[in-house]
Amino acid sequence: MKLRAECRPHGTRISIFDLTEHTGPPRYSNELDGTHSSWLIEGGMDRERMLDMDRIVAPVRQRSFLVMAAALLLCGPWLGWWTLIPLAVAGVVFKLADDAVERVSHPEYLLFAAWAGSELMIEMSDNTATNLLLQKITLARVNARLDSLHLANTRVHHLVMQRAITSIARDSSEKYGLGKTTPNEMAQLFALLAQGKAVSPKADSAMLAMLETNDETELITRQYTGVRAAHKSGKDDDVRTECGLYYLRTRVVACVLTRANADQRWIIDNEPERLMGRMGAEIAKAVGVPPKATVEQN
Repeated sequence: MKLRAECRPHGTRISIFDLTEHTGPPRYSNELDGTHSSWLIEGGMDRERMLDMDRIVAPVRQRSFLVMAAALLLCGPWLGWWTLIPLAVAGVVFKLADDAVERVSHPEYLLFAAWAGSELMIEMSDNTATNLLLQKITLARVNARLDSLHLANTRVHHLVMQRAITSIARDSSEKYGLGKTTPNEMAQLFALLAQGKAVSPKADSAMLAMLETNDETELITRQYTGVRAAHKSGKDDDVRTECGLYYLRTRVVACVLTRANADQRWIIDNEPERLMGRMGAEIAKAVGVPPKATVEQN
């Protein structure tokens, strides 16, 4: 449907096209007067915009779930068929949300619950993947490899969330948790990866390619634009960490580990994160950046 309005004093004609398939009256008020607001949505216009975006994203999400399911089915004999459970739960939750989202007055709650559940399933499967790898390789072999690389202060102590039954160094598990390392040894490890000497050139390149998919941009790369980075970040209430290989004018390895931070807020202006961003900017200032890349200087 096409709506037309005219601004007569200036002879201006404005045409507005409604491209949605919905032909009935709006489901929600288009006025941002707070009548239909919630803690997630300000009003009717935002809610309609959210639903339009969900209609666009839903088919892509469904295809992504199918691709992941196919991958897990192929890997089932090695990883175990139970690895399909988190994906299946996330898929069912999204299906229920998609079926009901058009019928409820506050669909944002359903979509929020679906996304939160999906994030929880991802976190569970992330921990599961770590444990599966450690079980296949064994903790002892991981630590032996670290010894061979002269990284004596870098260790894995137990499986994720299974300290009591899998720890191979109980005192260290109690003191440090899952594992321990130092900024210097993490920097050495990334340097070995960059040189193809940590495992093998092929394996190291594959690991760096995976690390480049990390979309964390609030720490060392906080003030970077257009800079490639193969990096691993970590966050907890009083912890912010990031180590990686940064493709500045030359390749640079950097590692920052913080702990016992006074500022434990989960906000964009968390002080340890801002500090790490300034450190990253200083590194780039000293080394230089590649063409078309920029670094904000505070």
